[in-house]
Amino acid sequence: MKILCCGCSFTYGAELEDRNQAWPYRLGTMLNAEVQNLGQEAASNRQILHQVIRGVEKYQPDWVFVQWSLLYRTEHPDDDREYVVWPGRKFLGNPKPLWVEHAKWVTTYNQPEWFAEQYFFATILLDHYLTAKGIPFIQIDFDPLNEWALPYVSMTKPDNYLQPNRYPTLRNSKDNICDWYHPYPKASGQHPLQEGHEAIARHYYEHYRHFSGLS
Repeated sequence: MKILCCGCSFTYGAELEDRNQAWPYRLGTMLNAEVQNLGQEAASNRQILHQVIRGVEKYQPDWVFVQWSLLYRTEHPDDDREYVVWPGRKFLGNPKPLWVEHAKWVTTYNQPEWFAEQYFFATILLDHYLTAKGIPFIQIDFDPLNEWALPYVSMTKPDNYLQPNRYPTLRNSKDNICDWYHPYPKASGQHPLQEGHEAIARHYYEHYRHFSGLS
């Protein structure tokens, strides 16, 4: 079996001494599966959606496991094809003065509702894409949704083309990636360490067993 894992630094394995201990590889061991881990540090949810599409087209996996990122994380490119990941603390390319100014104004005038819309837009696209491909998948939120995102929970209803019973993105609940690795120790940058990654892998595995109909 081949599995594809996509997400941000929590999937990439940031701050682990050995990235082969990240949850995708631990999950792969549990499933006796070949693993492709496309997680990227500071990835936004739109980037994660792109990870899935690129990974599916390249590797043709049997299952896809998605770890969504922070709702407000976005990237802003400039004419030189360099960009900043908002809220402005990670610059990919050169940290130009204009990016510092840009991040300040995005921070001041951002619209939380827009970020919520973009998040649900990504989950809807992912559902349509993988359903059309006939590939089963499991996805999990990064953390509990903020109050300004809750009105968009209605977008998970069947009349909005989502099939929420197919995968455990349990919105407006405590089932999220941060709770999955709590209360295990965290690194200085708040990333899970080996015990946390083991816990995350176990949760994905249990959901896989449930959705596969395994006892």
